[in-house]
Amino acid sequence: MILGTHALGDDRNYLIIAQVGLPLQDTENLAGQQDDERSEFGVIERAEGKVQFIQQITHDGEVNRARYMPQNPFIIATRTVNIEVYVFDCRKHPSEPSLDGACSPDLRLRGHSAEGCGLSWSQFRLGHLLSSSNDAQICLWDTNVTPKNKALDAMQIFKICECTVEDVAWHQSCQYLFGSAGDDHSLHLWDLRSRSVSKPILSVVAHQSEVNSLAFNPINEWLIGVLQTSLMYERFLLLSTPLIVTRRRSSRLDGIQRIRPS
Repeated sequence: MILGTHALGDDRNYLIIAQVGLPLQDTENLAGQQDDERSEFGVIERAEGKVQFIQQITHDGEVNRARYMPQNPFIIATRTVNIEVYVFDCRKHPSEPSLDGACSPDLRLRGHSAEGCGLSWSQFRLGHLLSSSNDAQICLWDTNVTPKNKALDAMQIFKICECTVEDVAWHQSCQYLFGSAGDDHSLHLWDLRSRSVSKPILSVVAHQSEVNSLAFNPINEWLIGVLQTSLMYERFLLLSTPLIVTRRRSSRLDGIQRIRPS
């Protein structure tokens, strides 16, 4: 499990790798017959899981989002409260944070001019990373390129308007496609084979307010999950209305992810 802290004041922030121990099954103690001291239906005792921090890496500021590379889970990218995107190779860092409190990412990815949350690794192209930001831009990096002093500039920058891009996600079936969503109330589908970095191949008005997150369905290539402040729904990209709507009336929702069935 990957965790990121949002510490208050001058407290340090960390990228945390945790190990989750889950019981194989509930421990059952079924009496089989009526017991005067217990219910006639017996007792079910539930084993408890355990979460253990196995690595803490000092992080410069709050961790807005963290994602591991599908091809190599030791490589983790983070969105920061500054303009850079960090990449850490966890194998190169000790299990305990440094005493001096220094943040030492293995790569600093540049191209944004504001903080953000959107972050997505390609499952098809090794090391290709997308990021979206409050600066209305989407940046694409190839982290295989040799950096200069651990800094790497974006290989492509996409921009359609002046609104914040809340989230970005690679398509689950086509290596050239990715989607974005944000404060312009719309979903956009981009194609890397297109020469335009300012015109997506498809745009759909998703909601009357900001769209916080999106995720493509791993089974149906045209089905996409969309997250608005208090609504989560699924829709086909080519339809004007959602298929399924789930409401949540409490606090703001900021992230949605698909689980690929095994």
